[in-house]
Amino acid sequence: MSTSASTVLNYDATAPVLQKVRVDSKASSNLLHWASTSSSDTVVVQRWARGNDKQQATLFRGSGAAFTDGKIAPGLEYNYAVQTFDQAGNASKRIVVAGLPKVLLLGKTGYVPRAAAKPILRWNRVHGAQYYNVQLYRGTKRVFAAWPVKNQLGLPAGWRWNGKRQRLSPGKYRWYVWAGFGARSFAHYQTVGSAQFIVPAR
Repeated sequence: MSTSASTVLNYDATAPVLQKVRVDSKASSNLLHWASTSSSDTVVVQRWARGNDKQQATLFRGSGAAFTDGKIAPGLEYNYAVQTFDQAGNASKRIVVAGLPKVLLLGKTGYVPRAAAKPILRWNRVHGAQYYNVQLYRGTKRVFAAWPVKNQLGLPAGWRWNGKRQRLSPGKYRWYVWAGFGARSFAHYQTVGSAQFIVPAR
């Protein structure tokens, strides 16, 4: 008399949970954070520039809860796709987040970029310029002006203009730059350029 035995294999089909995905934008890098079900989950991070979603490069594959992307170009928006896989091969939901530029340029990008918090305005250096005049408009109203000596300017979180408290509230802005020569009282300026950016609701 023969006896047959059956073996039952337990297979884990529960997908990992990915959450708390965010990007902290820096001047020369983007720092991604996330949380998955287990610290041993494999994380895959892909990136593509806005308007170029056909070229999704894989930047990171491994374990952890953060990744620094140090190969970004100033003035560009990036999209990051994050997904985790457990040891059984189950995949979490793929989450896409935006990395907004901290540094804004006068050059053209094909779109009006959305700015990260406390953006830095940067432009090409003009030979012989002793200072620059930067003016910022919200809509048709000028709300800020400064005279930096270097070819970049970090916008403050808040300031006063015409006796009123101002801040970078959500909306579309245009900024202008002129190069200054000689004493400011001479008003000898050369146009450098202008560009727009958007402050998104946060």
